[in-house]
Amino acid sequence: MSDGNQVHLRFVLTGEPARILRELKERGIVSTYQEAIRHAIYAYKDKIDIRDLTTIKLNPETDE
Repeated sequence: MSDGNQVHLRFVLTGEPARILRELKERGIVSTYQEAIRHAIYAYKDKIDIRDLTTIKLNPETDE
């Protein structure tokens, strides 16, 4: 049963991203390509969150 938080992807990666995925799988760092993509999305989200927090700290908005 789905809670509505699903995205179905079907695409072909080429070049460096494909090479990186294959290397991660061959080295046993991830067991599936889906796992690698999932980790990449979380890592990217963390990077964006850190950037956003840094921006907020550098440019605090005040109501005064």
